[in-house]
Amino acid sequence: MNTLGIDIGSSYIKAGVISTGREALIQQTNFPALPKLPSANPLVYELDAEELYNTIHNIIHTTAASVPLDGILFSTQMHGFVYRTKSRPDHYISWQDSRCTSPQKNGISVLDKLKAFISKEEMWVSGVQLKPSLGMCNLYALLQEEDAPSDDGTLFTLGSYLIWRLTGNNICHITNAAPLGLVNIPEKNWNKPVIDALGFSKITFPDIASEEFNPAGYCFAGGQKIPVYPDYGDQQVSIAGACATPDDAVINIATACQLSRNTQIFIPGSYEIRPYFEQTYINTISNMPGGRNLSVLIQFLKETVQLFTGKQLEESDMWDIINKTLEPDSGSLKAEMYFYPTNEHLSGGKISHIMPNNFHISNLFQAAYEHIAEEYAKNLPLLEGNSRIKRLIFSGGVSWKNMQLIETAAQRIELPYKRSPIPDETFNGLYRLSLAIEHKGGLPDASLKRTLE
Repeated sequence: MNTLGIDIGSSYIKAGVISTGREALIQQTNFPALPKLPSANPLVYELDAEELYNTIHNIIHTTAASVPLDGILFSTQMHGFVYRTKSRPDHYISWQDSRCTSPQKNGISVLDKLKAFISKEEMWVSGVQLKPSLGMCNLYALLQEEDAPSDDGTLFTLGSYLIWRLTGNNICHITNAAPLGLVNIPEKNWNKPVIDALGFSKITFPDIASEEFNPAGYCFAGGQKIPVYPDYGDQQVSIAGACATPDDAVINIATACQLSRNTQIFIPGSYEIRPYFEQTYINTISNMPGGRNLSVLIQFLKETVQLFTGKQLEESDMWDIINKTLEPDSGSLKAEMYFYPTNEHLSGGKISHIMPNNFHISNLFQAAYEHIAEEYAKNLPLLEGNSRIKRLIFSGGVSWKNMQLIETAAQRIELPYKRSPIPDETFNGLYRLSLAIEHKGGLPDASLKRTLE
């Protein structure tokens, strides 16, 4: 079976042809993610959904012209959405959008307003609580703006928008529906009481796929009729690719970071509950500092170098130099890496305890690593319940590029660890999903360790 796997991330769009027979990725191509559209509001983070569709359309048609395809699988970033009306261009409002935290004329943000009339108890069945990156919060904020679109539009997840453009069917997988905050996860359906409370009752929602390994529709490319499968959440695909067992905690460090653990039971707690595959769940601590937090420091250094020398440095070269200079400790310098808004940290991070002899680049980055490791160590016990975590699995692009960070984290947590089986575990996850589709069964047992070459 040949499947075209397309991973739409925040930094890159990656596509590859996965051969289940050869257990190999036989073609691969990467593109930088689309740039953020300009906005006067720094809290707004939108992408041109039409341009994104054209990119995906070209990938599919170019691939189908040279390779027979048995299916198309999407792994997409979660929480965001496309809200389509006649008066509004098709924009993807990203999980990096936090317009709901912007104060309105009365000084109260939309997020605070929502917290006043939607209780934590009402949100339990959705598996998430109200937060700046949540799709429902930013959709509500969009509909409160002065030039707001009409309230009877069509809502898409990022994946269901692409599926709709390819097949005519607005169908999404529950792993992408749930992060909007508008799903009753145990019932596997849209949460009508919350939808009505928010005034979303006129909106047309995607159908949630009733069968996760059945096609959502078909597209035609290269003379082929190709099944298009529901969009799978990128976190779930990553965990499948990491071959995690219930004894493992997965620390996925990419643009963002999540701490996760598989479970068979839906029990609300001090974590998010996200649908996984085969009627199971992943308990998740989200909004952990990750790659984008470290990039704030890198961007400052890049700007400094360019200002004083006129030279442009590559990030990869900068990381090589920085990690070679690190000392075992930060020399009492402290860094708090919450530079992006979360429920608990809305006012940004900070660098403190600066003294005449400790404000050096090596100390700054070691302090950053130590703070990130401390946050992971502090939050991981929330995922233990009645069963202790026995091993860590580090996944995500940052884990494979920054050994110093994961070693700092593993030493602080004091558990054995490994990295995901291959550097891009998303393709390994899509491979395992391809096996489930091919054999019309479930995911291969993680203990079998079937991975891509």
